[in-house]
Amino acid sequence: MVTKQYPLGNEGLRPALPKDTAWLPTVTDGVVNFEIQVNSMVPKYKIAGLAGIATGIGLIGEFLFFSISGYSPDKFKTYAESLAFLQQHGVLALRIAVLFGIAGAAVRIIYVAGLAARLRAKSPTQAVATLYFGILGSIGHGLVALSFYTGLPLLLKFA
Repeated sequence: MVTKQYPLGNEGLRPALPKDTAWLPTVTDGVVNFEIQVNSMVPKYKIAGLAGIATGIGLIGEFLFFSISGYSPDKFKTYAESLAFLQQHGVLALRIAVLFGIAGAAVRIIYVAGLAARLRAKSPTQAVATLYFGILGSIGHGLVALSFYTGLPLLLKFA
């Protein structure tokens, strides 16, 4: 909160504020104190930090289960190779890896929003770029994971 003081009768001198703020007047010893209350959607830094930790855990889980499954892009070059791999190894470990990826992408949005809020005071342009690219990256990662989650069983089903 920010406090500004104005003598009684001069309340009209206060500047206009954006829509997401409010003036909270209090009178003390003949002086009107206006506290500016900002109502914005800024995440708490502790929650954003925990979301960052959860994002890291999601990435570790995704990497771990992709490694356990034996997946590599070389094994999915052609339809026949990928079908043989999936029939031999199954899709359970890959689907668990993908679930970690989807969860990590969802939680990452909270982390990126907190990071952008933290950067906003010192570097507003960097904060906006962090927010936009972070959200776009999370959406892209989530869509790739979703396509794996739904596509691998369909590949086996239609074989």
